[in-house]
Formats: sequence, structure tokens, C-alpha cells
Amino acid sequence: MATSLLSFDHNPRFRTRNRGRILRWLLGTILLATPIGCGKQEVAQTASSNAVAVASPPMSAEDAEAVVSQFLDRIRRGGDHQDAMALLTDRAQSELQRIGQVVQPIGSPDAQFQVTRSTPMPVDPAAGESPVNGRLVHCIWTEPAEQDAAGNPTGAMQNYQVVWSVVMQGDQYRISGLILEMDPSQPPLVLDFENGDLMAQILGSAPAAQTAQSPGQTPSDPIR
Repeated sequence: MATSLLSFDHNPRFRTRNRGRILRWLLGTILLATPIGCGKQEVAQTASSNAVAVASPPMSAEDAEAVVSQFLDRIRRGGDHQDAMALLTDRAQSELQRIGQVVQPIGSPDAQFQVTRSTPMPVDPAAGESPVNGRLVHCIWTEPAEQDAAGNPTGAMQNYQVVWSVVMQGDQYRISGLILEMDPSQPPLVLDFENGDLMAQILGSAPAAQTAQSPGQTPSDPIR
């Protein structure tokens, strides 16, 4: 089921055989490890009781895509004043804090991004799933080519295609996780920011991340 969430058209531009490199880029650009404070567990327990408002108005594609654009722009700009973490769901924020992680991007001012499209959150009625007020937002992030001391490029630009899970939280749209396909022949890598235990496993080592969602094994709480 998970592989149907992505539609990358199997374009070779977005393929890579080096999962570890992409994972280090993705997590290194977005997340910064921080000491776990004694109050973080209380925050996690409080936020976990927050629920998506059932009576919320339908999410528009434009609003969902705008949240991802804001998030990526803050990631690109970097710095402590860019509060990218505020654009995650409350539960995602508390779970990342619980495991000692915060969204504090190092910044990549020469990078570019493009939000290409979004689709409604997939639902499988046969599996007993209920409709979710959310969308999957597709984007392309482009890192500039590395340069030598003389300013000459030493390689090619790197393109990464990522799908962000955006859900309604109260009357706002917030990011709950992402899906990354690195090899069309393999299941995509799912990073559920609202599942702290799974994120801790992924952040612990690249090999663990690569097998985080192997065939026959799915996260206990799918991204919503």
C-alpha cells in the first residue's frame, strides 16, 4: 500500500543508490539534536491528546501547499529566528522534543525548492480507514553543486523529491511527516514525526532508517 503514495514517474533524475547520503542531508538540514530536558515527557503527554477537529472545513490544495512552501523557505533560510518547527503538528513537535530533536535548520541559502502538486490523503475503506482531512504535498528540493576553492563546480546539482504529509489541526494546516522514495524498486522511507519511537530508531543509524518500513513491516501509527 505504501508504494502507491508516491508517483515520481520513475525519473532517473531523482534516483540514487546512496540512501545514507540522502538521509544525512534530509535529517541534517532539518533536525538538530538537543539535550532532553526533564519537562519534555510532560509536553509529549499533553500534546498527544490533541485531535484533528472532525468538523473542520475541507483543506484546500493551495493552503496545504502554502504550509509546505513556508516550511521549506524557513529551512532554506536557516537560523534561530526561522521557527520552522512551529509548522509541525503539536504532536510532532512534542514527540521530536521527547527524543531530543528540534527542527533548527542549518540553512542552505543557495538551495531552491518547488512545490509541484498535492493530492488528497489516501484512504483504504477495505482496511477500515476513515477519511482524513489532509493532503500529500509533493516538492523538489535542489542543492547547488559543490565548488572548489576557485568557485568552479565540482559536481552536479542534487535534486531530492519529497512528499509531505499535511493535516488539519484545529483551524490550521500543519506537517506531520514525510515520505521519501530513493529507489522505485523499494518501499519508500516513511518519517512519521508523530511517532517518536520510530524517529529515534531512524535517527539512531542509517541502516535502521533504511529498514524502517521494509515489506511486511509498517509503523504502528501511519502518517496522517
